Amino acid sequence: MTAVARGRHFFNHHAQHWDDQISQTEIERISNLFSKYITKLNDPVLDMGSGTGVLIPVLTSEYSLNTIVEFDIAENMLQSAKKKYQNQNALHFIHGDGHKPPFADNAFATVLCFSVFPHFSNRHLIIKEFRRILKTNGRFIIMHLMDHYALNQLHSDAGEAVSRDMMIPAGELAQFLVQFQFTCERVIEQSDLYLVDAHKI
Repeated sequence: MTAVARGRHFFNHHAQHWDDQISQTEIERISNLFSKYITKLNDPVLDMGSGTGVLIPVLTSEYSLNTIVEFDIAENMLQSAKKKYQNQNALHFIHGDGHKPPFADNAFATVLCFSVFPHFSNRHLIIKEFRRILKTNGRFIIMHLMDHYALNQLHSDAGEAVSRDMMIPAGELAQFLVQFQFTCERVIEQSDLYLVDAHKI
């Protein structure tokens, strides 16, 4: 089984109870982080690895967005999100592999990767694809609610399917993005936040 297939199986298996792990306190924390660090977003927005839609309340309440694409490899995760938010016109739910996103060149003004980036097995390919589908000066945001040490430990303890999904320090990731003609506007790594906020040159 490939890394992509393992990940899909893992997240499909856990989709039914995924939201049980997300407390109201954590949702408020996410909202506060976006309010503090992501003061403006341009659309269309691609919520890559959107899962059960944890960012939807933030994106729909904090920003004036006309198009938000929820994209995930696990169809059960997307189905859960659809059930909760099916009546919101700005939302579009698409199933697929982030390594092969079915979108045109320059399709998005923003690509968000919240709690998903370590699960991409081929990072060279994924960055090239994100660059392709972003407009010039489009924004690429990678965010986690912990530093890479805690994140890597979390994945190590979560089971074989994601045990090798490791994250590098935020500064190293920022340098990696520079190689693909991104400029990093903000790079933060602390115990409760990992953030790389970049733009396509």
